[in-house]
Amino acid sequence: MSMIWNRPRRLIPPCAALALLCAAWGCQESAGPESPANISGSTIHGEVVETTGSQPVALARVWLNSATGPVAAALTDLNGRFVFSGIVPGSYSLLIRRAGWDSLSTGVPEGVRDTSSVTIRLSRKPSVPEVKPAGRGVFRVLQRRLEQDFNADGMYDPFLVKGVAFSPTLIGTASTDFKTIDRSMRYLDTLNANTLRTYSGADGYLLDRADEHGIHLIVSFWVDASYNLASARAREEIILNFAAMVRSLKDHTAVLMWNLGNEQNYVNGDNLYWYDLVQELAVTAYEIEGEYFHPVCASNGDFLTIGDPAKRSTDEYLTYMDLWGVNIYKLNLSPSFAYYRTRTGKPVVVTEFGIDALDNRTRTEYEGVQEIVDSLNWTQIRSAADVCVGATVFEFTDEWWKAGDPSAHDAGGYATTEHPDGYSNEEWWGLIAVTPDADGDAADDWRPRSAFRMFQRVWR
Repeated sequence: MSMIWNRPRRLIPPCAALALLCAAWGCQESAGPESPANISGSTIHGEVVETTGSQPVALARVWLNSATGPVAAALTDLNGRFVFSGIVPGSYSLLIRRAGWDSLSTGVPEGVRDTSSVTIRLSRKPSVPEVKPAGRGVFRVLQRRLEQDFNADGMYDPFLVKGVAFSPTLIGTASTDFKTIDRSMRYLDTLNANTLRTYSGADGYLLDRADEHGIHLIVSFWVDASYNLASARAREEIILNFAAMVRSLKDHTAVLMWNLGNEQNYVNGDNLYWYDLVQELAVTAYEIEGEYFHPVCASNGDFLTIGDPAKRSTDEYLTYMDLWGVNIYKLNLSPSFAYYRTRTGKPVVVTEFGIDALDNRTRTEYEGVQEIVDSLNWTQIRSAADVCVGATVFEFTDEWWKAGDPSAHDAGGYATTEHPDGYSNEEWWGLIAVTPDADGDAADDWRPRSAFRMFQRVWR
């Protein structure tokens, strides 16, 4: 049986997400329009403010509904304002939603000179304070520490993440199977790893096997680069998908934390919409899990967009994100950690680091160089223990699908000044080299590289 938990996927298709919305809102089909109480104008102006005072509620989702269902959707701006234009005058209601706030439905007033104006006052949920309280779950973040309550007695000890980015795909595919998961656990036992980082959810079989081997998972939630994060509809779908994942996995003892996205700031997330969505997703997880919540991080590409008020990526805005995740590929990480200390009071878990094992100049392996760079990076990570709670090295095994024919070990990738050969070969990053079956056991052959043996020693 093949599984695709390590590959990007949508948990809920758009049509199903809209059906869930209608169910949540109590939408009902109607044979015809209701008799209108008010006839709106063709333009509807509105603003959403807090019930107490007049502070705007920014980036709330506003749905314009008729008797037969949703008509249009908008996102409030930073001043809490929204507008619907070109609407056929009729009878409408507005539904306003934002995680951590009570949803509110209200009618649209009668239009004056073809324009309807409305002010909507939204209340915070009493169960969701403005600043996230300290957690009482098995894992928690306190100040700049990641801690675990090993015995469920309320006493916490430091937890150091020693792990791998985990996508043990089969040659010829972008997926894995149960047999490969079982095999992976045997290698992880000898590696002395305690953490796996996935990329899109986690299969129940993986969680069960990891739990049996004392391994915890940073469960990632994939956000596709095609999403328009300024779209109320897209944000609603993302939030629903994430909520479904949290509900399905939250009670599994192998879960360490939730990780949002992957280098979103490099694709369509270098803006206030992505980081605000991170806050909403973190609040959504808290609404589901309560005080026994799992920590939430978001895998950023490098540190450069952290702590920017214009992007809403400061601690002031990200009150429900517990720690940062970061994918960072540099020979010297120390200056980056020094910069990070000035940007946030939150700790960081490095969710990707390292180097590939192929010398692009000669097309031969230089696994000794991979070992040296991985070892140097790990030493730098441990030297930043005041802000860094550990790391997952990229990656556990080679993935043949990433740069061309999935049945060929291609040398494709991208140029980089951070590698000795000036190039990153996407299919050669594994601590374990993967080659076609040569011993007749119907499984790809695995060979631990010298970086694997190095981590065996330092993680003992």
